[in-house]
Amino acid sequence: MIRSWVTLVGALVALVVILATHFLGEAAGDFLAPLIFWLPVVALLLVIAAAVTSLAQDSSTAAGAGPPRPPEITSSAESSPPVTRVDRSGEGRWTELAEGCVDVIDELDQHIVGFDEPRQELAEHVMLRLEEVLERSGVEVIVDDASFDRARHRPLSGGVEVSNGAAITETISPGFAVGQRVLRRARVQVE
Repeated sequence: MIRSWVTLVGALVALVVILATHFLGEAAGDFLAPLIFWLPVVALLLVIAAAVTSLAQDSSTAAGAGPPRPPEITSSAESSPPVTRVDRSGEGRWTELAEGCVDVIDELDQHIVGFDEPRQELAEHVMLRLEEVLERSGVEVIVDDASFDRARHRPLSGGVEVSNGAAITETISPGFAVGQRVLRRARVQVE
């Protein structure tokens, strides 16, 4: 939609410049001057019409059900099974979007150790920004809990059994929850 607005504004500016140039410095009696003038004008009018049509379609799509979604792309065989999409209400779409953002954070967190330094910085920035967006959208960020809860946390040392109620010394990576539903457990260091 933004591209359509940029195209429309750019075409209108170009049209105004062409018209101003033509009428302020009109060449008298030259056969090619009108042809050179009117060809770009017609082309710009077509671009304007296409941009307006695109904007009209974008706004009608935004009001309706929306365009068909592309098929899901999975990153590896280790990724979670595809989510069955049943609820098409606004709340279901919001939850689906939150789950998708959490999946991106999880993938970046899993692969960040293999990145070079500039990519690690970029991945950390993207994860932080997604965390901020999720938090502003009402998703609970699990980060400052004092005691371990197996439903909300996963210990940093994977093989060691940790009991509920153990003291958390540090949150390594945040978890995310919507109400009682935990989308991603926080990875924590336990005493």
